[in-house]
Amino acid sequence: MKIGACIIVPVLFLLACWGFLSCKDTTTSQNVSDIVFPSSGVSYGKHVEPLFYRGCAFAYCHGQGSGAGGLNLESYQDLMNATPSVVYAKDTTNSSLVWNIEGTRGVQQRMPPPPLNSLNANQINGLKKWILEGAQNN
Repeated sequence: MKIGACIIVPVLFLLACWGFLSCKDTTTSQNVSDIVFPSSGVSYGKHVEPLFYRGCAFAYCHGQGSGAGGLNLESYQDLMNATPSVVYAKDTTNSSLVWNIEGTRGVQQRMPPPPLNSLNANQINGLKKWILEGAQNN
């Protein structure tokens, strides 16, 4: 019985490590706070996608196979094809993505939830700017 436990624990540990190492993020830093949005010309590929990969799109949150709340944020297509829609291009008032990151419109849990750090003002404004600029896959 002890031998089985001695084998299972290391195997589970290795599987967990493999999951973290197989992340799609190719940047050198994994810190969400390192992502800074420009005041205009926000790019999905340069700003929004890295923010989602580091702060949202992973196991048990909004990654493949989990999609908390039915929302998967691993790709532009997943985001824009969400049902119900969470992003309305050029309309931050009706985009529930904004409600959730700001904790407005009766949202019970601001995203990302603790113990993860909330997005900073630059990141919230950057996501809103990306939406106002047309929520393009650029």
